[in-house]
Amino acid sequence: MSEKHFRQEQPGTYHIYEGKAPEYRAPKAITFSGDLMAVENFLYTRPLNEEPDNVSNPGITKSLIVVNAENKTIVLHTNPTDPASGTITAAAKDNPDINELGINSAITFTREQLIKRLRFLSQLFPNKDEYTVLLSGLQRFVANTSGKVGADTDQRGNKDLQYQKKEQTGLPEVVTVYAAPIIGATEQSFQVEVCLDVTDGGGAKFWLESPELVAIQQQAWKQLSNLGLKTAQEKGFTIIYS
Repeated sequence: MSEKHFRQEQPGTYHIYEGKAPEYRAPKAITFSGDLMAVENFLYTRPLNEEPDNVSNPGITKSLIVVNAENKTIVLHTNPTDPASGTITAAAKDNPDINELGINSAITFTREQLIKRLRFLSQLFPNKDEYTVLLSGLQRFVANTSGKVGADTDQRGNKDLQYQKKEQTGLPEVVTVYAAPIIGATEQSFQVEVCLDVTDGGGAKFWLESPELVAIQQQAWKQLSNLGLKTAQEKGFTIIYS
């Protein structure tokens, strides 16, 4: 669409300005995301009024906060009735070191893969005696057990074979890990089980499990989510738990 603008510079003199109007751009909702303190930090640094001034100054009466315990998220909607209003999402974020070890996941490792990860994440193991025993047991694993795989599988079954391999290689059944259960939480110790299974070719696959980690992650979520709602609760924001 072209437009013409007329302007009188001097009496009796007119200038015509011709150009193209910018195309219409629909407003877009502004979204932010961060750790479990994201909503708290956002509200704490804003001058809060009853009615919203703009997306960066949410009004208390029109804002809505939704807490989802299953997804471990806290979402602030600055004005749910306005599709162009902003949202701030605070979410529990996994500790990348725990993810690297694959604890409580479907990830399995070969002997070499697990040794490599343990070496790069040695700072997570406060008990150096346990850590040394685990590494040395993994390094000796093939030499100490390969000769008995076939006979034990036929005679006694797979479950007994796994137990016998741990005894022969000196692998500890449990090791202690010291790490934050989720980002932002305090570091603490928890027990991790070293699991293994024999493959058809006589090798083995390893994985790590920790029921204790599940419990302390849930506890950390509760503690951090309470801190993350402190200002919202004090100022009287509407909070829905789902």
